[in-house]
Amino acid sequence: MIEDLKKDLMEQQALELRSECDETSDEDHEPPRNWSSTLRQIKQLKSENKRLKESNYKQIVEAIRDLPAVVQNLRHITEQLSSFSKSSSAESTPVRLVRSEHLPVSSPASPQEESVDMVSLVPGSDVKVNKMKLNSLRTSNSSVYVGDLAVLIFGRETLASSSLTGRQSAAHKDVESKPQLDAAKLDAIVGYARSRFPSLSVQDIRKIIRKKCNNENFKKGSTAKQVDATQN
Repeated sequence: MIEDLKKDLMEQQALELRSECDETSDEDHEPPRNWSSTLRQIKQLKSENKRLKESNYKQIVEAIRDLPAVVQNLRHITEQLSSFSKSSSAESTPVRLVRSEHLPVSSPASPQEESVDMVSLVPGSDVKVNKMKLNSLRTSNSSVYVGDLAVLIFGRETLASSSLTGRQSAAHKDVESKPQLDAAKLDAIVGYARSRFPSLSVQDIRKIIRKKCNNENFKKGSTAKQVDATQN
């Protein structure tokens, strides 16, 4: 009988132990108490992420739509800056004449240049010119060469305010006559030009110089008008 009681007691203890193990196992598999809160946070994060993506997409689309207007505004600003730069340049140089692309220096020979570099334009002539500047006139176009040579000898200002003969033009009687260009310098230019371009006649050379005077006078007038327009 005692043996039976021991046996029953052992079976009861074993049963209780098994029950405790099962309860422990069930507790291990139970979800944490804050699991539902975690799920809600995950859903909120997903929703926020979706909203941000949609917002960014809308901003990108709007930026693309506004891009043509931005480009147009930038172009307008660039044009204004360019115009302002030209106006400022004109104000800083009230009288700025266009320099020939074939002539590096447009000013006439000055007395300070009386040195070994000064040579007579033609043998026996008192008209002297800087040798280096004379050699810089390199072009096969006879008209351009003679025009640049006239600028080198007289200077642009003198050409613009003078004429070949000093007489009033029959075609423009309402315009006052201009001073005549120095005859000695004209003869020197004609002689030197004919030595470089034998096919040119005296009349051809004089016609080129007359045209150069008219062009320089026109440039001077255009520059003065631009300056007046800028100042006003």
